[in-house]
Amino acid sequence: MSWIAENSNVLHVLVAVVNAGIWLLYLHLFLRSYRRQQESVILIHRGASEGDSARCIVSNMGSEPIYVLSVLAELTIDGEECAADVTDREELDFDSLDDPLRRTTQGPLKSGEYLDIGSFREMVTRNLRRVAPDKTPESVERIKLTVIAASSHANALVGATREFIRQKGEAGYSVVPTSLVAQQLNKRADRHRIEAMMRQELAA
Repeated sequence: MSWIAENSNVLHVLVAVVNAGIWLLYLHLFLRSYRRQQESVILIHRGASEGDSARCIVSNMGSEPIYVLSVLAELTIDGEECAADVTDREELDFDSLDDPLRRTTQGPLKSGEYLDIGSFREMVTRNLRRVAPDKTPESVERIKLTVIAASSHANALVGATREFIRQKGEAGYSVVPTSLVAQQLNKRADRHRIEAMMRQELAA
């Protein structure tokens, strides 16, 4: 007891330092959890089929709404890559639509909502029509889709990307994803890259 009494000032300082460390740890965990909740989570699915007619579904699984700005398709043909914006559904006749906005995949997505951006064959056709009109959909080996969106809680763009392989079988071509889920483009380097992609498309 006498030792404690003699060193009470030191003990008070140590207790204060430990308490401050505990509160800083709690603050760090809270901020980390908050940031994770605010991060966008965009999923890119294959649905309704396994072949070229399969629908490509984009889902917003983040806690905040997003606005889909652009869908980019990068195709691999004979080892070479060709990229193009496939946001607008050019296969639909503009004049025959009751709602002209159905001809684009742009638009807001609330948390938990999804959007059908067309079949894989339609997106391949949109790409080839713009950048490789001499190629056919059957020549495409890989399809890499990138969805770029604006987030409601930040000025920076967000996005996700997922790659699919086209495999020929007895029943025709199948579209097989190369990863379990889409890769989120939330890092600073990823954001710079998708911003550059958007500027390139706007300048085209």
